[in-house]
Amino acid sequence: GDKIPADCRVIYNQGMKVDQSMITGESEAIEVSVVALDSNSLEARNIIFNGSLVVDGGCFAMAIRTGDDTLIGTMVEMTGDVGKSASTLKADIEYFVKVLTIFALFQAALVFIVGIARGLDPIQVFVQGF
Repeated sequence: GDKIPADCRVIYNQGMKVDQSMITGESEAIEVSVVALDSNSLEARNIIFNGSLVVDGGCFAMAIRTGDDTLIGTMVEMTGDVGKSASTLKADIEYFVKVLTIFALFQAALVFIVGIARGLDPIQVFVQGF
């Protein structure tokens, strides 16, 4: 079977069955219909979801959601960053960058002050140093 690339609404059906076990957990293939049998999109038989596999038949369908807007995309988004804290390495790198930035700004200010104290033009000191 082909993999469904987006959430789609079925327009024409030719005996198509899809395996949506990765979304619904059902072990059996679901027969697709052109008519919505339920108002809930998870239970409606005229919607096929991104990531589902075609088991039998075929259909014409129109994409209604793609990318992060699909059912799988919203599930991934909801579970993506829950409870994750920064790793120790990332925290150490962020600390190092902050210290390095403060040191660089201190050095730049020191060069500017020394240049002004030596009587040089402030613009020349800013651009070229002393």
